[in-house]
Amino acid sequence: MKKRAKQRKQAHWLLQQRVLLVTACVVLLCGIYIRMNYKNDSQDTSCFTSHFQDFLQSQQQDWTYTSDLLATSQSEESPWRLEFLKDRYPHIDIPWKELEDPTTLKRKGVIIHRHRSVVGCGGTYVTGANWGDFVHLRFIGKLDNGTIFDSTRGRKQLFGFQLGWKNISRGWNIGLLGACPGEIRELVVTSKLFSSNEKKLFPDWRGRELYYLIQLVCIGEDASPPEHPFRHWKDPYELLREHTVIVPAKRKQNCHRACQLKNLVCFRKGFSILNNCPTLSEYFDCRECEIATIERAGSDMPCRVSPKAPSTYSLGFCMISPNLSLTCCEASHPHTERLCPCVVATDMLLEKTQYVKI
Repeated sequence: MKKRAKQRKQAHWLLQQRVLLVTACVVLLCGIYIRMNYKNDSQDTSCFTSHFQDFLQSQQQDWTYTSDLLATSQSEESPWRLEFLKDRYPHIDIPWKELEDPTTLKRKGVIIHRHRSVVGCGGTYVTGANWGDFVHLRFIGKLDNGTIFDSTRGRKQLFGFQLGWKNISRGWNIGLLGACPGEIRELVVTSKLFSSNEKKLFPDWRGRELYYLIQLVCIGEDASPPEHPFRHWKDPYELLREHTVIVPAKRKQNCHRACQLKNLVCFRKGFSILNNCPTLSEYFDCRECEIATIERAGSDMPCRVSPKAPSTYSLGFCMISPNLSLTCCEASHPHTERLCPCVVATDMLLEKTQYVKI
């Protein structure tokens, strides 16, 4: 009896040991699995952070290279003439071709040279600065004899103001219109646009010019400084895509009615994610897709010209609006089919969302 009891006790003890061993193995495997996932997440986050750090560092380097060269130039003929800089700094490692091919614009007394362009600037997904936007930037200001009179070089704080503000330089208000974050522009401001403070820089300001080198860093009233790229991070287009239901309207139908038939409401800001050829082609059989001219832009765009329209129209053509400020939910046309952004009524709170463009 004692022998059998001892054997049973040993068997019970062995069973307990096996259970503990199996439990320990399961816990160990779970720990390894969690650790691996945590490590992967950490690596992903690290890559994500690194991507923005690289972008911001690249933006800073662009500014440093360009501003260093242009700030040290003392050519009276043109303070920032690139041929002069190339002769003076032949061994500088800088992509001269990018600097040497600026797009020159002339607007109401301001000559604009783009020294660093942004791919897609002014399109649907990379919107430029507009009236009322809060812009944050770096800048150098030079007189027409090459003397620097103001600069953000050496400052940690960016310079910010509201575009269109009457107390700021009129040359800046005109010259920065349409600029995108990361873009570097040179502004040549003529005397007729000088502010009262700019006039004080000269004994006689008439006929003189001011030169500004400006890098637009970010846009937004609460724009994050470059040291904190994740503060208020929420891509506005991703936010819109999450809530928007795209509904193709029938000919002669406006977007209010098209959305109403789906128990939804038309959301005007949503047109910004529809105003492109790939999206139009996904919902319509587009014979061709093109951007309308300013003169022909209609409040019903983006849309497709109905194949049943009169032959004088571009039948089957999909049209993108060059100016979304004209587009509205109420518009309709007897010969076009609209593409409509619809949302659930409660999602109209998106209208109050503050977007930050970095």
